[in-house]
Amino acid sequence: MAKDLQRKHFREPNLGFTKTGRQHFVPRFYLGNFADCGLVSVCDLKTGEQFEASTRDVGVMIGFNDLEVAGRTVSTEEWLAEIEGAAAPIIGRLATEPAEVLGLSDGEENALSRFIAAQKFRVPAFREFDRRTTASMVGQIKEFTRGWLEKTHRRREAEMIWREWDSKPDWWWLQQDAPVEEAYVPTVMLGEVQGFANLVRAMPWRAGWVDSTSSLYTSDNPVSGYLPPARPWWSGGALFEHAFYFPLSTSALLRIGSLGSEAPLEAGAERCCETFSAWETAFARHVVTGEAIRFLYGPGPYVSRECARSCLHRLDDARLRDAMMLQGFDPRPPRLCPD
Repeated sequence: MAKDLQRKHFREPNLGFTKTGRQHFVPRFYLGNFADCGLVSVCDLKTGEQFEASTRDVGVMIGFNDLEVAGRTVSTEEWLAEIEGAAAPIIGRLATEPAEVLGLSDGEENALSRFIAAQKFRVPAFREFDRRTTASMVGQIKEFTRGWLEKTHRRREAEMIWREWDSKPDWWWLQQDAPVEEAYVPTVMLGEVQGFANLVRAMPWRAGWVDSTSSLYTSDNPVSGYLPPARPWWSGGALFEHAFYFPLSTSALLRIGSLGSEAPLEAGAERCCETFSAWETAFARHVVTGEAIRFLYGPGPYVSRECARSCLHRLDDARLRDAMMLQGFDPRPPRLCPD
Protein backbone atom coordinates (compact mmCIF):
# COMPACT_ATOMS: atom_id res chain seq x y z
CA MET A 1 0.00 0.00 0.00
CA ALA A 2 2.81 2.44 0.85
CA LYS A 3 4.26 1.90 -2.63
CA ASP A 4 0.86 2.65 -4.22
CA LEU A 5 0.59 5.90 -2.26
CA GLN A 6 3.88 7.11 -3.75
CA ARG A 7 2.66 6.76 -7.33
CA LYS A 8 1.73 10.07 -8.93
CA HIS A 9 -0.45 8.71 -11.72
CA PHE A 10 -2.45 5.52 -12.02
CA ARG A 11 -4.24 5.85 -15.38
CA GLU A 12 -5.85 2.48 -14.98
CA PRO A 13 -7.12 0.97 -18.25
CA ASN A 14 -10.91 0.87 -17.95
CA LEU A 15 -12.36 0.82 -21.46
CA GLY A 16 -13.55 -2.20 -23.39
CA PHE A 17 -16.36 -3.48 -25.54
CA THR A 18 -19.71 -4.26 -24.00
CA LYS A 19 -23.01 -5.73 -25.10
CA THR A 20 -24.83 -4.13 -22.19
CA GLY A 21 -27.12 -1.35 -23.36
CA ARG A 22 -28.96 -0.66 -20.09
CA GLN A 23 -26.23 0.59 -17.79
CA HIS A 24 -26.85 1.18 -14.08
CA PHE A 25 -25.16 4.13 -12.40
CA VAL A 26 -26.59 2.81 -9.10
CA PRO A 27 -25.78 -0.93 -8.99
CA ARG A 28 -28.72 -3.33 -8.80
CA PHE A 29 -27.16 -5.40 -6.00
CA TYR A 30 -26.93 -2.24 -3.90
CA LEU A 31 -30.50 -1.13 -4.66
CA GLY A 32 -31.61 -4.55 -3.46
CA ASN A 33 -30.64 -3.54 0.09
CA PHE A 34 -33.47 -0.98 -0.02
CA ALA A 35 -36.02 -3.12 -1.87
CA ASP A 36 -38.82 -5.45 -0.80
CA CYS A 37 -39.35 -8.51 -2.97
CA GLY A 38 -37.37 -6.90 -5.79
CA LEU A 39 -39.35 -3.65 -5.72
CA VAL A 40 -37.88 -0.41 -4.43
CA SER A 41 -39.83 2.66 -3.40
CA VAL A 42 -38.85 5.72 -5.42
CA CYS A 43 -39.37 9.42 -4.72
CA ASP A 44 -39.05 11.86 -7.62
CA LEU A 45 -37.75 15.07 -6.02
CA LYS A 46 -38.64 17.08 -9.11
CA THR A 47 -42.32 16.16 -9.28
CA GLY A 48 -42.95 14.87 -5.76
CA GLU A 49 -44.29 11.61 -7.21
CA GLN A 50 -43.74 8.39 -5.24
CA PHE A 51 -43.98 4.93 -6.78
CA GLU A 52 -42.53 1.41 -6.70
CA ALA A 53 -40.30 -0.04 -9.39
CA SER A 54 -38.06 -3.01 -10.05
CA THR A 55 -34.39 -2.52 -9.22
CA ARG A 56 -33.83 -3.28 -12.90
CA ASP A 57 -35.65 -0.12 -13.93
CA VAL A 58 -34.17 2.56 -11.65
CA GLY A 59 -30.71 4.11 -11.54
CA VAL A 60 -30.19 3.14 -15.16
CA MET A 61 -29.73 4.80 -18.56
CA ILE A 62 -29.07 3.50 -22.08
CA GLY A 63 -25.38 3.73 -23.00
CA PHE A 64 -24.59 5.89 -19.98
CA ASN A 65 -20.91 4.86 -19.86
CA ASP A 66 -20.29 4.55 -23.62
CA LEU A 67 -17.75 6.51 -25.66
CA GLU A 68 -17.03 6.66 -29.39
CA VAL A 69 -13.34 6.00 -30.13
CA ALA A 70 -12.10 5.72 -33.69
CA GLY A 71 -15.60 5.00 -34.90
CA ARG A 72 -16.23 2.20 -32.39
CA THR A 73 -18.20 2.18 -29.16
CA VAL A 74 -16.27 1.37 -26.00
CA SER A 75 -17.37 1.59 -22.40
CA THR A 76 -16.34 1.41 -18.75
CA GLU A 77 -19.32 -0.86 -18.13
CA GLU A 78 -17.43 -4.17 -17.87
CA TRP A 79 -14.68 -2.62 -15.76
CA LEU A 80 -17.27 -1.18 -13.38
CA ALA A 81 -18.91 -4.61 -13.16
CA GLU A 82 -15.60 -6.01 -11.87
CA ILE A 83 -15.40 -3.31 -9.19
CA GLU A 84 -19.00 -4.06 -8.19
CA GLY A 85 -18.33 -7.78 -8.05
CA ALA A 86 -15.40 -7.32 -5.67
CA ALA A 87 -17.32 -4.97 -3.36
CA ALA A 88 -20.78 -6.59 -3.34
CA PRO A 89 -20.09 -9.34 -0.75
CA ILE A 90 -18.32 -6.84 1.54
CA ILE A 91 -21.23 -4.40 1.40
CA GLY A 92 -23.60 -7.30 2.04
CA ARG A 93 -21.67 -8.28 5.17
CA LEU A 94 -21.59 -4.72 6.52
CA ALA A 95 -25.30 -4.25 5.83
CA THR A 96 -26.04 -7.40 7.84
CA GLU A 97 -23.52 -6.75 10.62
CA PRO A 98 -21.79 -3.33 10.72
CA ALA A 99 -19.21 -4.64 13.21
CA GLU A 100 -17.63 -6.47 10.27
CA VAL A 101 -15.89 -3.15 9.48
CA LEU A 102 -13.43 -3.96 12.28
CA GLY A 103 -12.25 -7.18 10.65
CA LEU A 104 -11.85 -6.28 6.98
CA SER A 105 -8.58 -7.36 5.38
CA ASP A 106 -6.41 -4.93 3.43
CA GLY A 107 -7.72 -6.39 0.18
CA GLU A 108 -11.34 -6.06 1.30
CA GLU A 109 -10.84 -2.48 2.43
CA ASN A 110 -9.24 -1.65 -0.90
CA ALA A 111 -12.06 -3.29 -2.87
CA LEU A 112 -14.69 -1.33 -0.92
CA SER A 113 -12.69 1.90 -1.22
CA ARG A 114 -12.41 1.44 -4.99
CA PHE A 115 -16.18 0.96 -5.21
CA ILE A 116 -16.86 4.07 -3.12
CA ALA A 117 -14.39 6.18 -5.11
CA ALA A 118 -15.76 4.95 -8.45
CA GLN A 119 -19.31 5.61 -7.32
CA LYS A 120 -18.53 9.31 -6.94
CA PHE A 121 -17.65 9.62 -10.64
CA ARG A 122 -20.11 7.26 -12.35
CA VAL A 123 -23.29 9.12 -11.42
CA PRO A 124 -25.30 11.99 -12.99
CA ALA A 125 -24.29 14.18 -10.02
CA PHE A 126 -20.67 14.21 -11.17
CA ARG A 127 -21.68 15.09 -14.73
CA GLU A 128 -23.77 17.95 -13.40
CA PHE A 129 -20.76 19.13 -11.37
CA ASP A 130 -18.59 18.91 -14.49
CA ARG A 131 -21.11 20.97 -16.48
CA ARG A 132 -21.24 23.66 -13.79
CA THR A 133 -17.45 23.77 -13.59
CA THR A 134 -17.10 24.06 -17.36
CA ALA A 135 -19.72 26.81 -17.54
CA SER A 136 -17.94 28.72 -14.77
CA MET A 137 -14.57 28.40 -16.53
CA VAL A 138 -15.99 29.54 -19.86
CA GLY A 139 -17.74 32.46 -18.16
CA GLN A 140 -14.47 33.64 -16.62
CA ILE A 141 -12.59 33.23 -19.91
CA LYS A 142 -15.25 35.25 -21.71
CA GLU A 143 -15.16 38.01 -19.11
CA PHE A 144 -11.37 38.26 -19.34
CA THR A 145 -11.43 38.15 -23.16
CA ARG A 146 -14.04 40.86 -23.49
CA GLY A 147 -12.08 43.09 -21.14
CA TRP A 148 -8.95 42.52 -23.21
CA LEU A 149 -10.79 43.37 -26.43
CA GLU A 150 -12.11 46.62 -24.99
CA LYS A 151 -8.63 47.64 -23.89
CA THR A 152 -6.78 46.72 -27.10
CA HIS A 153 -9.31 47.58 -29.84
CA ARG A 154 -11.46 50.50 -30.77
CA ARG A 155 -15.00 50.29 -29.45
CA ARG A 156 -16.78 49.41 -32.73
CA GLU A 157 -14.10 46.90 -33.72
CA ALA A 158 -14.20 45.28 -30.27
CA GLU A 159 -18.00 44.96 -30.44
CA MET A 160 -17.87 43.33 -33.88
CA ILE A 161 -15.27 40.79 -32.79
CA TRP A 162 -17.15 40.11 -29.56
CA ARG A 163 -20.45 39.44 -31.34
CA GLU A 164 -18.75 36.73 -33.35
CA TRP A 165 -16.84 35.21 -30.45
CA ASP A 166 -19.75 35.33 -28.02
CA SER A 167 -21.75 32.98 -30.27
CA LYS A 168 -19.05 30.30 -30.17
CA PRO A 169 -19.81 27.08 -28.23
CA ASP A 170 -18.09 26.27 -24.97
CA TRP A 171 -15.75 23.73 -26.55
CA TRP A 172 -14.35 26.45 -28.83
CA TRP A 173 -13.56 28.66 -25.85
CA LEU A 174 -11.75 25.74 -24.21
CA GLN A 175 -9.66 25.24 -27.38
CA GLN A 176 -11.07 21.81 -28.06
CA ASP A 177 -11.49 20.45 -31.57
CA ALA A 178 -15.05 19.22 -30.98
CA PRO A 179 -17.61 18.76 -28.21
CA VAL A 180 -16.51 16.28 -25.54
CA GLU A 181 -18.82 13.34 -24.87
CA GLU A 182 -20.49 13.36 -21.47
CA ALA A 183 -18.84 10.09 -20.48
CA TYR A 184 -15.32 11.32 -21.29
CA VAL A 185 -14.45 13.17 -18.07
CA PRO A 186 -15.96 10.46 -15.82
CA THR A 187 -13.91 7.87 -17.75
CA VAL A 188 -10.71 9.84 -17.15
CA MET A 189 -11.50 10.22 -13.45
CA LEU A 190 -12.33 6.54 -13.11
CA GLY A 191 -8.88 5.77 -14.52
CA GLU A 192 -7.48 7.36 -11.35
CA VAL A 193 -9.78 5.41 -9.03
CA GLN A 194 -6.98 3.73 -7.08
CA GLY A 195 -5.53 7.08 -6.07
CA PHE A 196 -8.92 8.22 -4.77
CA ALA A 197 -9.38 4.82 -3.09
CA ASN A 198 -6.11 5.40 -1.22
CA LEU A 199 -7.55 8.66 0.13
CA VAL A 200 -10.74 6.87 1.18
CA ARG A 201 -8.69 4.26 3.04
CA ALA A 202 -6.76 6.98 4.83
CA MET A 203 -9.96 8.44 6.28
CA PRO A 204 -11.63 7.32 9.52
CA TRP A 205 -14.51 4.86 8.99
CA ARG A 206 -17.50 4.38 11.26
CA ALA A 207 -20.13 1.75 10.54
CA GLY A 208 -23.20 1.16 12.65
CA TRP A 209 -26.92 0.71 12.97
CA VAL A 210 -29.02 3.83 12.67
CA ASP A 211 -31.47 4.95 15.32
CA SER A 212 -34.21 2.35 15.70
CA THR A 213 -36.99 4.92 15.35
CA SER A 214 -35.88 5.90 11.84
CA SER A 215 -34.72 4.33 8.60
CA LEU A 216 -32.40 5.18 5.74
CA TYR A 217 -32.85 5.51 2.02
CA THR A 218 -30.30 6.11 -0.73
CA SER A 219 -30.33 8.17 -3.91
CA ASP A 220 -29.08 8.52 -7.48
CA ASN A 221 -25.86 9.79 -5.81
CA PRO A 222 -25.35 7.03 -3.21
CA VAL A 223 -22.05 8.21 -1.73
CA SER A 224 -23.28 11.55 -0.41
CA GLY A 225 -20.62 14.09 0.53
CA TYR A 226 -20.82 16.81 3.16
CA LEU A 227 -18.21 19.56 3.25
CA PRO A 228 -17.83 21.12 6.72
CA PRO A 229 -18.06 24.92 6.50
CA ALA A 230 -15.26 25.70 8.98
CA ARG A 231 -12.03 24.62 7.28
CA PRO A 232 -8.84 26.41 6.18
CA TRP A 233 -9.75 28.89 3.46
CA TRP A 234 -6.87 27.79 1.22
CA SER A 235 -7.99 24.16 1.08
CA GLY A 236 -10.78 24.67 -1.45
CA GLY A 237 -12.74 21.67 -0.25
CA ALA A 238 -10.67 18.75 -1.54
CA LEU A 239 -12.14 15.25 -1.60
CA PHE A 240 -10.40 14.19 1.61
CA GLU A 241 -11.95 17.13 3.51
CA HIS A 242 -15.50 15.89 2.93
CA ALA A 243 -17.45 13.56 5.19
CA PHE A 244 -19.17 10.85 3.15
CA TYR A 245 -22.43 9.15 4.10
CA PHE A 246 -22.98 5.78 2.42
CA PRO A 247 -26.24 4.04 3.44
CA LEU A 248 -25.59 0.29 3.47
CA SER A 249 -29.25 -0.63 3.94
CA THR A 250 -32.37 0.82 5.50
CA SER A 251 -30.84 0.26 8.96
CA ALA A 252 -27.04 0.41 8.52
CA LEU A 253 -24.78 3.32 7.64
CA LEU A 254 -21.10 3.78 6.79
CA ARG A 255 -19.70 7.23 7.53
CA ILE A 256 -16.26 8.10 6.17
CA GLY A 257 -14.96 11.10 8.05
CA SER A 258 -12.95 14.02 6.68
CA LEU A 259 -9.21 13.54 6.83
CA GLY A 260 -8.19 17.14 7.45
CA SER A 261 -5.52 19.19 5.72
CA GLU A 262 -2.63 18.17 7.98
CA ALA A 263 -3.38 14.44 8.36
CA PRO A 264 -0.90 11.93 6.87
CA LEU A 265 -2.08 10.13 3.73
CA GLU A 266 -1.63 6.53 4.79
CA ALA A 267 -3.78 3.46 5.21
CA GLY A 268 -4.91 2.17 8.59
CA ALA A 269 -6.95 5.10 9.85
CA GLU A 270 -9.44 4.67 12.69
CA ARG A 271 -12.16 2.05 12.19
CA CYS A 272 -15.05 1.82 14.62
CA CYS A 273 -18.52 0.36 14.98
CA GLU A 274 -21.00 2.52 16.86
CA THR A 275 -24.75 3.04 16.64
CA PHE A 276 -25.77 6.39 15.15
CA SER A 277 -27.94 8.55 17.35
CA ALA A 278 -31.33 9.91 16.30
CA TRP A 279 -29.72 13.28 15.49
CA GLU A 280 -26.91 11.67 13.48
CA THR A 281 -29.40 9.56 11.57
CA ALA A 282 -31.52 12.60 10.78
CA PHE A 283 -28.42 14.49 9.62
CA ALA A 284 -27.45 11.61 7.31
CA ARG A 285 -30.96 11.58 5.81
CA HIS A 286 -30.70 15.33 5.14
CA VAL A 287 -27.30 14.92 3.46
CA VAL A 288 -28.61 12.07 1.27
CA THR A 289 -31.53 14.19 0.06
CA GLY A 290 -29.35 17.27 -0.34
CA GLU A 291 -26.86 15.44 -2.58
CA ALA A 292 -29.46 13.68 -4.74
CA ILE A 293 -29.94 14.92 -8.29
CA ARG A 294 -33.54 13.77 -8.69
CA PHE A 295 -34.40 10.37 -7.19
CA LEU A 296 -34.44 8.82 -3.72
CA TYR A 297 -34.57 5.03 -3.41
CA GLY A 298 -35.91 3.16 -0.39
CA PRO A 299 -38.76 3.42 2.10
CA GLY A 300 -40.02 6.81 3.28
CA PRO A 301 -40.83 9.06 4.94
CA TYR A 302 -38.35 11.21 3.02
CA VAL A 303 -36.70 14.49 3.89
CA SER A 304 -37.81 16.99 1.24
CA ARG A 305 -35.23 18.83 -0.83
CA GLU A 306 -36.38 22.17 0.61
CA CYS A 307 -36.04 20.90 4.19
CA ALA A 308 -32.62 19.37 3.52
CA ARG A 309 -31.21 22.54 1.98
CA SER A 310 -32.73 24.82 4.61
CA CYS A 311 -31.62 22.75 7.62
CA LEU A 312 -28.10 22.14 6.32
CA HIS A 313 -27.71 25.83 5.51
CA ARG A 314 -28.74 26.84 9.04
CA LEU A 315 -26.41 24.27 10.60
CA ASP A 316 -23.52 25.40 8.40
CA ASP A 317 -24.16 29.02 9.33
CA ALA A 318 -24.20 28.14 13.05
CA ARG A 319 -20.95 26.16 12.76
CA LEU A 320 -19.28 29.01 10.91
CA ARG A 321 -20.36 31.53 13.53
CA ASP A 322 -19.17 29.20 16.31
CA ALA A 323 -15.76 28.85 14.68
CA MET A 324 -15.35 32.58 14.22
CA MET A 325 -16.83 33.87 17.49
CA LEU A 326 -15.95 31.18 20.03
CA GLN A 327 -12.94 29.34 18.61
CA GLY A 328 -11.20 32.30 17.00
CA PHE A 329 -10.95 30.44 13.68
CA ASP A 330 -11.80 32.47 10.59
CA PRO A 331 -12.02 30.27 7.47
CA ARG A 332 -12.62 33.22 5.18
CA PRO A 333 -9.81 34.22 2.79
CA PRO A 334 -7.87 37.37 3.73
CA ARG A 335 -8.78 40.67 2.13
CA LEU A 336 -6.57 41.61 -0.82
CA CYS A 337 -6.72 45.31 -0.08
CA PRO A 338 -7.11 47.12 3.27
CA ASP A 339 -10.21 49.24 3.82
